[in-house]
Amino acid sequence: MVRLQLPQVLAAKESINITAKNDDDVNMGMVKEEQLRINRNKAYVDKGASGEIDWSLISKAYVKTARENLSQKIADSLLQTSSRVAAHTLDSFITKDSRENFIKTTIIQLMATPEYQLC
Repeated sequence: MVRLQLPQVLAAKESINITAKNDDDVNMGMVKEEQLRINRNKAYVDKGASGEIDWSLISKAYVKTARENLSQKIADSLLQTSSRVAAHTLDSFITKDSRENFIKTTIIQLMATPEYQLC
């Protein structure tokens, strides 16, 4: 699902390449699939999304939190529901080389979960 990838894509300033399937019922066999794809892509050129994230403000919010409690504190801030993502599920996707990268990747990975996007 594309919407689950949006936090990673926006944070990395990447683009998503999406190609819709040819709907022969609508096109009645008149348009070749390749031509249809080209026409759809032309309609969306330069309509991409981008964003700037001020990570310094986010890091300041967690400056007093100990490293071992950091992921739980971030989850408590982002997931304001009773449902939680298991810590071991995110561990393999979180960068632990620095405190700043730990905060960034934890937030991005939590925002990509259904628990975050559905609350």
